[in-house]
Amino acid sequence: MQAFSNNSKNNITVSIIIVVYNAKSTITQAIQSVIDQVGSFELVIIDGGSTDGTVDVIKDYENEIDFWVSEPDNGIYDAMNKGVKNSNGKWIYFLGADDVLNPDVINRIQPILIDSKCALVYGDIKYTNGGFFKSHYSFITYIQNTIHHQAAFYNRSLFDNFAYDIKMRIISDYELNLIIYLNKSKYQRINVTVATCSKDGRSRNPKLSYKETNIIRQKYLKGYLELSSRLLLGTKFIVMTLYRFIKKNSHRYS
Repeated sequence: MQAFSNNSKNNITVSIIIVVYNAKSTITQAIQSVIDQVGSFELVIIDGGSTDGTVDVIKDYENEIDFWVSEPDNGIYDAMNKGVKNSNGKWIYFLGADDVLNPDVINRIQPILIDSKCALVYGDIKYTNGGFFKSHYSFITYIQNTIHHQAAFYNRSLFDNFAYDIKMRIISDYELNLIIYLNKSKYQRINVTVATCSKDGRSRNPKLSYKETNIIRQKYLKGYLELSSRLLLGTKFIVMTLYRFIKKNSHRYS
């Protein structure tokens, strides 16, 4: 295990947590996008024991990092739990190792966070391919995750009674977002594009996303709502699968 702590800051507004494993080619831009911010924040990096030179990059920025550790873990959500435990901010934000925090975001959002009594403050994200994800809470939240993780600032108090499920691989954040919605906790949407992201795991692995979403919904949703949402989600999965099949094989019919 390699570790470094410089947690000497007090009254931190936002803990920005980056979890990473073998991302040497992208971690530099992620870190730089954080240290270029202005405001009350700390940077926490949890590395899963990278072997590709990622740790060397982290060490290059050691004076700008408040806490980092490199050791084997049990996946992304185990690393995120470690990040929360080793952070001090009143708000928690997770940045992907292949994503970047957009310029001046912390400076713009900090006044909102300081005065907010909400469990969650969230905005939008854009993708590197030019697309956008507009986060929102609605009835659709019963069916699938509608809050992008890289658009969300979570009140630290949420983690007094919650930890990410390390058995999940790509969608444990849906559980926390669903809990907030079901508990009718206060939340606030802000008109800010928080980060620029690569395509997420749900897009790369829709079958696993469907499976893990069902596990979470079965845990919290009962009765006809559970049945109806499963049918709707199943329909969406079938439509997406057919769309990808047609797109992939369209040349055969042209």
